[in-house]
Amino acid sequence: MNSKTSDQQVPATAAGDATQDVSVLLRTIRSNLSWVHHELNNPLSAISGNAELLLALADMKGLDEDIIAALRDIEEASQHMAESLHKLKVLKEMIPKQQPSSLPEDLSS
Repeated sequence: MNSKTSDQQVPATAAGDATQDVSVLLRTIRSNLSWVHHELNNPLSAISGNAELLLALADMKGLDEDIIAALRDIEEASQHMAESLHKLKVLKEMIPKQQPSSLPEDLSS
């Protein structure tokens, strides 16, 4: 009867599998962060650009202050979302593109 004790070392193949699993997970996270950034940034560019255009036209035409205030709200919300998307991109860049080929000694032994 073979029973494993807690002081036994993890086999090298198990450590390698764990490293590969982490590497796949990190690639998946990076890929999904890129996708989310792209999917949100494209419509945001249209919203932001149109809000700026409409705000300029509203100012030129002397439209009601309520309309101008609403357009400014859209513009400010767009800027806030752009800042949040930038933080998302920075987070993605913090994730290494490739996992080291082996785990640190304290994790693999």
